[in-house]
Amino acid sequence: MNVFGRLYVDWFSPGRLGQVRATAREQRADGSLFLQFGEEPADAESEEMSEMQAAAKRILGEDAFFDIARPHRSLNVPTFGS
Repeated sequence: MNVFGRLYVDWFSPGRLGQVRATAREQRADGSLFLQFGEEPADAESEEMSEMQAAAKRILGEDAFFDIARPHRSLNVPTFGS
């Protein structure tokens, strides 16, 4: 599961986030968005859930997510602070 804070919801855009397929989605009162892929932790190992997660990264931009296989690559993330 993922929780995108308001900063990330605004940065990714509600339109792009709306394209992400998930088994559960909840827009929170504080502007954050909860997305869940699968019902149980073991679901993360299924091919279907892996594809859902990979599709989400393609939609939102793979360079916005940390990759353990490439820990030193540059990330495209929003600027924090004012």
